[in-house]
Amino acid sequence: MKESRNNRMEIPTAILMKHIGGAPEEPLSEEEKTILVVWLAESDSNRQLFKDVLNGHSLLDDAAYVINTRDQEWKKMQQRLSPARRMFSFVRLSAAAAILVLLGVAVFYMVGKLEHRADMAQMPVMPAKDVATLTLADGREVALGNNSGIVAHQGGLVVSNDTTGELSYLGAEGSQRSAEYNTLRTPRGGKYAVRLPDGTRVWLNAQSSIRYPANFGQATRNVSIEGEAYFEVAKDPQRPFRVEVPTTIGKMQVDVLGTHFNINAYAERGLIKTTLLEGSVRISKGSQVRELVPGQQSMVARQGDQIETAQVRNLADVVAWKEGYFVYNGEQLGEVANDIARRYDLEVELDEQHAKVAVLFTAGDPDIPLDSLISLLQNASLKVRREGRTLIVGK
Repeated sequence: MKESRNNRMEIPTAILMKHIGGAPEEPLSEEEKTILVVWLAESDSNRQLFKDVLNGHSLLDDAAYVINTRDQEWKKMQQRLSPARRMFSFVRLSAAAAILVLLGVAVFYMVGKLEHRADMAQMPVMPAKDVATLTLADGREVALGNNSGIVAHQGGLVVSNDTTGELSYLGAEGSQRSAEYNTLRTPRGGKYAVRLPDGTRVWLNAQSSIRYPANFGQATRNVSIEGEAYFEVAKDPQRPFRVEVPTTIGKMQVDVLGTHFNINAYAERGLIKTTLLEGSVRISKGSQVRELVPGQQSMVARQGDQIETAQVRNLADVVAWKEGYFVYNGEQLGEVANDIARRYDLEVELDEQHAKVAVLFTAGDPDIPLDSLISLLQNASLKVRREGRTLIVGK
């Protein structure tokens, strides 16, 4: 059953409360039973909520048992006390009132939890936002997002953050490479940009990272990445720029002077793809070396040294993610699902028979809610749906 804001069943609060009440003189009608069964079958999250409600109801049972037990004991005590001593019956009333307060809190908690779940279910799931973590040389971590201003001093430079989602290193680089290395990391559902000490700009896609010295000095400019990143390298013929990508065997290197290029190196992909938009780069892995010209893409196997190259029809499609767009021209459905899951912070359940289906799809709204994106995919005859925070493909 498809779960979206338009066709998701409302949580049947009244029926749930009636069901757990268990009054024999007022059982659920056949129609109410049907509604409850259909709602439970709709998703795992509904079934978990049902269990939570039942657990909450056990609290009511315990409280009711305490009241009944205390009431019986009170009656026995009353029979043994003289009428004069019964004036202290207010003690019993106070105890009963306290139990009733507990009952009220339990009911309030249960109903409030149902309403909270309903509100959460109606909230749209949005794509990646500007959020990242900066790990400094001493291991301290700085959360980046809406905060702005100076966040640290590293390698003799000032590290500043702004509210547009970009980190910057300000000041004049020294002659010696800094021993202080920083790592900028984005989570699932996050994205960020950084202006490195030499002026190079790097954009990180969701679930990606870049490690770099806080001060390049006058030698080569070496960085390493995981995930996906787009580079606009500051030109400096005296200081070649190198990007390293760890692989199953050794590492892949991209050497440049000044250029614009994209590297897609997510761990679950069998190939690392480097796409050149401007300038020139040299790709090396083991004993293999290839030079790219604008419009070319290299594909490097993680478990070998082979490097393949191909011409890219539309370079803008490759870096559409940087602007928040979703553009797929022949990518396999499994890769598309993982991309969407990273950008919306979801889990994925994938039917392997559908994983290799080629996808031709474009969504040009960087702020498109998840349910709207799924509707567009379904309109493109792709078998995609979601249950809670899980994207289900081909099932």
